[in-house]
Amino acid sequence: MTAETELRCASVCRHLVVQAASAGSSDPVEVSRVLLFIFAVTVFVILLELTLHHFEHKWKDKPKYGDMLHKTTQELMIVGLIYLLVKFCMYAGIVAKGGLAYQAMDAADLLILFTVMSMVVQSVCIFLRLKRTQRELDEVAILSASDVLRDATASQEASTSQSRFLPCLSSAQEWSRQEFRCQIKLLGQFFLHVYKLPQLFSFAKYIQDVQETQVSHLIEIDITIWVFLMGLYAAFFALTGELFDGAEYKAKEAKRLTIFALFAYLLLLAMVLLLVYLKHLVQVLLQHAAVAAMPTDTATSPSHGHTNLRQPKHLFAALQNVVCLEDQAQFEPADDAIERMRKIAEELLDTSAVDPHGGDHGPSSMWLCFRHDMLCQLLGSGLRKLQGHSHKKPHLDVASPMHAVHLPYFSRKFTHFLIQLLLIVNGFYYALWVNCIMYIDGFRVVAALKMVGMVLPLVVNTFVLAPQLVKQFSVVNGTWRVNAKHLSDLVESFAEVESMKKQMVMQILTHLHHHSKSLGDLETALKIAANASAATDRGYVDMEVVRRVLKQFGFKFARRKFHSFVRLEFHTRGTAIRYADVMRLLRATEAAESSRCYHYMV
Repeated sequence: MTAETELRCASVCRHLVVQAASAGSSDPVEVSRVLLFIFAVTVFVILLELTLHHFEHKWKDKPKYGDMLHKTTQELMIVGLIYLLVKFCMYAGIVAKGGLAYQAMDAADLLILFTVMSMVVQSVCIFLRLKRTQRELDEVAILSASDVLRDATASQEASTSQSRFLPCLSSAQEWSRQEFRCQIKLLGQFFLHVYKLPQLFSFAKYIQDVQETQVSHLIEIDITIWVFLMGLYAAFFALTGELFDGAEYKAKEAKRLTIFALFAYLLLLAMVLLLVYLKHLVQVLLQHAAVAAMPTDTATSPSHGHTNLRQPKHLFAALQNVVCLEDQAQFEPADDAIERMRKIAEELLDTSAVDPHGGDHGPSSMWLCFRHDMLCQLLGSGLRKLQGHSHKKPHLDVASPMHAVHLPYFSRKFTHFLIQLLLIVNGFYYALWVNCIMYIDGFRVVAALKMVGMVLPLVVNTFVLAPQLVKQFSVVNGTWRVNAKHLSDLVESFAEVESMKKQMVMQILTHLHHHSKSLGDLETALKIAANASAATDRGYVDMEVVRRVLKQFGFKFARRKFHSFVRLEFHTRGTAIRYADVMRLLRATEAAESSRCYHYMV
């Protein structure tokens, strides 16, 4: 009886909701109906607020991701204001509800809404796809060149010996992962060589910062880009023959399918060609890096400058030279290395302190409006080059024993603009597909398959090509032209991490005092973790396991800062450290810090 009553109540609720949503337009609006929809909207707003607060809390230590979230909410706010404007025009009687002007405004609002939403979703997808690359860069920052070479060689040998049993796709993915790690190590040594940076500097974390900045810019749609999208929209309907014929906006024209397919697959082709070009530029940089890593007597031989580093044996040979350079590098105290990096960063900041937009433009509101517009920046740079007033910025053609790096037909600003433009156009095509294409052939199985074929190149662009474009461009851009701000921020983070040593001791000693424990308890926990660890070397334990154990004893630092701390203080073997070194550090500073810790607790 209870189940029957529940079913009857659920049926009544469904009936009320359907009746509220589908009542005739001539019926008067009831208070109960408005209240029902106010409740629904309020629930949606609460869920959205909770989601935003969750991401704000999660990314509070990652300003670039927070900036990305801010840009997302900013774009959505603009779309909401446009919808508010449409409603205001309707209620003010400027346009009649259901009239042609109202329908046109509503269609325009929906197109902009879907464009912004598709850009947001596309950026999130790219961000999630690049999480693996970010993890790879985190690992490479910890590993030495010998560790990377050992892992890559073992992976290649295993793939060769078991190729008949392993799927080709899995082997290709694993080699792509190992190849990227080798490339980062090779380019990292090249970067250190050119800018005279110490071995302590983490090139992988520098590229990670460049890549995060690139991802955070994907949501931005500049004023000139909106104008371009409007022209692209007009071009689409001009090619279908509907622009000047008074055709209906929701018409089911078969020509639309052909033109849209042409647009989508041309965009796919453009992104493939750009990706091939960027991979070629990475190979050019690797060639220079391989030459720079060679011993002096062999680097001058012309036969050594044109090896194919796509082949594992040549890449491993170049990385072996990097291993030798790391082994031969003289030990430098962390404080001295940080001070040297800080001086180099300051020199680069002074070099790039010239206004990149060409002089003092005054407080003109028009200039401020277009100052950060990428197309305007690109046109301004081209104009300055034509006038012979281009600004010199720090890049790799500094005095060095190798040939100056020349990347054929490469312009950093133009390539950045092109990548962003292609991704924005890809998002715009999603909106065009939803608004003007999806409904043309109805929703039969054959029609649905045809629609999937139409949107397939856009999906490939989003999930396959776009992450690779961002990844490859970040490597090329970060290596060929140093970003002085990222370099300076990374140096300061090293300086901050150096001060973590005293903070770590204070936190752990405070925790031990409050819980009536000693360093012996911490050592016991580390021994247990070492015995349970998968590390093959006795006494070594994975640094993530160490971080979790230290967290139980009051150590509260983020993973990335802890990795930098380990890089500064301990010798690593792969991703493992010797727990005895951790205890030695704690005991060495316990006497000096215990009195200060006691004063802090009192």
